[in-house]
Amino acid sequence: MQSDYLWTFAVRTSMVTFWLGILVLFLGSSHIMQLCRPNRSINIFSWPMLLDVSFLEQFERETGISINVSYYETNEELFSKLRTTRGAGYDLVIPSDYVVELMIKEGLLQKLDKSKITCWPDLDPKLLGLYCDPGNTYTVPYFWAVYGLGINKTYYNGKLPDASWALIFDKMKAPAAVGMLDAAREAVLLAAFFLFGSSDIAMTQVHIQAIKKLLLDQKAWVGAYTESNVEHLLLSKNCPVVVAMGPDILRIKRSNENIDFVVPKEGSFKVVDSLAIPAKSTKTDLVYQFINYLFRPEVIVHHRSKFGMCCPIKKLQTQQELLYCPDNEQFSKMKYFKTTIPETLLNEIWIQLMAQ
Repeated sequence: MQSDYLWTFAVRTSMVTFWLGILVLFLGSSHIMQLCRPNRSINIFSWPMLLDVSFLEQFERETGISINVSYYETNEELFSKLRTTRGAGYDLVIPSDYVVELMIKEGLLQKLDKSKITCWPDLDPKLLGLYCDPGNTYTVPYFWAVYGLGINKTYYNGKLPDASWALIFDKMKAPAAVGMLDAAREAVLLAAFFLFGSSDIAMTQVHIQAIKKLLLDQKAWVGAYTESNVEHLLLSKNCPVVVAMGPDILRIKRSNENIDFVVPKEGSFKVVDSLAIPAKSTKTDLVYQFINYLFRPEVIVHHRSKFGMCCPIKKLQTQQELLYCPDNEQFSKMKYFKTTIPETLLNEIWIQLMAQ
């Protein structure tokens, strides 16, 4: 009798264990499948105004590849984060030209397989072979822009003033308040360009002191140091002249014809933002799919229209772009914000300026 009871108990226990096992397997199957499935996602580190979220979602629907985007506000922030991780944590970054040079020197980027980039033959030749990556071994030029002056013409009775950096740096020609860049490198090199006609010269202490004096004097008529708030400064007329990139002014001009953009007659600076793959990314095949998607004509045209950046595909460039995106001859004469002054000295000048 007792043996029958034990046998029945064992059978029931086995059945309960069996069905519990089935239940656990069922409930955990999705998790197990997820662990076994390859991670089809890429992490992108980008400027805020370069990628339209709706078009990222379209790519996700087409490919099943998830896109995770985080944003940085300055090239220095991007460089600092990648240097800390030695390029780990991200699969695609979009640095400006001078930071590309620094990243390559520190081994933070990996070489491209150009055979996997379908748009390569269509890229604008003037964007290839730049000083920062002469063979485009590491970078694909994406969007670019030039610096100039945003102007509220109502301050000048509906007309444009003589386009000159003197509108920013010369008290006799500047309005009561101007908008100035809030980035040390750009501000210092713009001052050097205004004073010496070039930012590429070997800077001596005489040059440095002259730059410091100009920026310290200028502070008396700077209404704000900013790049993100130029729209308010212009439309409110608090600063009828601001230093800005063409795309920023183009977006404002769309809703207010009194706002315009000019490239100073002395010349200006250009910046090229490129796509690059961090050294430790292991998802290059997925990244190449995304790069090729970004360079589809309809995607390029949409991003150019939405954000105002200059187009990297020559056959897609328009006449309207020439107002904000100089032709080949003008482009060749423009400067880059190269590292001609040590970063420590740039920061020293900027800290002193902000402390005054």
